[in-house]
Amino acid sequence: MANDTSRPFNNKQSNTKQSIDNLKTSGFERRMSIAKTSLNIGRRWAGNSVSGMFLNKEARTARNQIFMEEQANYLAEELGKLKGSVVKIGQMLAIYGEHILPPEITRALQTLNDDTATLAWPKIEQTLRQLLGNKLHELEVDPVPIGTASLAQVHRATVLATGEQVVLKIQYPGVADAINSDLALFKRLLKVSNIVPQTRSLDAWFEEIRDLLHHEVDYEAEAATTERFYERLLDDPRYIVPKINRNYSTKRLLCMSYEPGISVVSEALQLLPHESRNAIGQAAIEIMIREIFVWGEMQTDPNFGNYLVRVSHDKNEIDKLVLLDFGAIRQFDNNLLTIA
Repeated sequence: MANDTSRPFNNKQSNTKQSIDNLKTSGFERRMSIAKTSLNIGRRWAGNSVSGMFLNKEARTARNQIFMEEQANYLAEELGKLKGSVVKIGQMLAIYGEHILPPEITRALQTLNDDTATLAWPKIEQTLRQLLGNKLHELEVDPVPIGTASLAQVHRATVLATGEQVVLKIQYPGVADAINSDLALFKRLLKVSNIVPQTRSLDAWFEEIRDLLHHEVDYEAEAATTERFYERLLDDPRYIVPKINRNYSTKRLLCMSYEPGISVVSEALQLLPHESRNAIGQAAIEIMIREIFVWGEMQTDPNFGNYLVRVSHDKNEIDKLVLLDFGAIRQFDNNLLTIA
């Protein structure tokens, strides 16, 4: 893209993911969306049951499995449109719900990790202008996101004065204020659908998620944590931590160096020599151990999208593990770490 300081954005947009023009941020809007989704699923279940009454058992079982798959995908798609805490909870269920959820539901929720709808460019542009003011003219931002998540969308950008390649992690407007209502909405959805047992353990789990989410939407805290890990790992060639650019970071916006790599679940990694794959795995295990027992703080979001691998094409260089996200960090006190 050509550099144009008078217009830091390029209006072209080509994205294969579904794009939404705005987010439902009010409690009423989100309640209505969840209610509509629940009503549609209930109506379809009723229709499927009636239409399958005259099928034999084998045909009915096969039909129900296909139907369950379709409804699970519909649920994940609708949750993805809401963004925010609702999607985050869905991601957690995808990771830990295999023992309590039907496999069709678990598989569909897994798509929330990296396949949620994107927020349309005009709304992102408006948000950036509110967060950066005149500083926005110092950047050229690609309107096509390179990553989407439950709480934020990531766009690549160039600092016009220096040519530095950065990424902007832009928090979706309103998601921080909707955390408490989102948790209540999701608990109600689980109760109505009756897909998990309502227990005290579930309540405690939701309280833990509430605390985690309120911490995760604070990008000033995440910037400080990222800087700590950057300094800790600066001299270890196995790891790459993005460098924070404070000039374009706020409580709801995080600017950091662009660090390319391939997904840890990419098929390309399977083609690496056995020794190379072992070294990457060893680095992943070691960083976890150091987080817990050396630094006393750990990345607790096991989303594969938080990690990349930079494969070296030079036999004298090693492959590197790129650590992208430090929003879900949890501290451990000495009492926990020293219990015999």
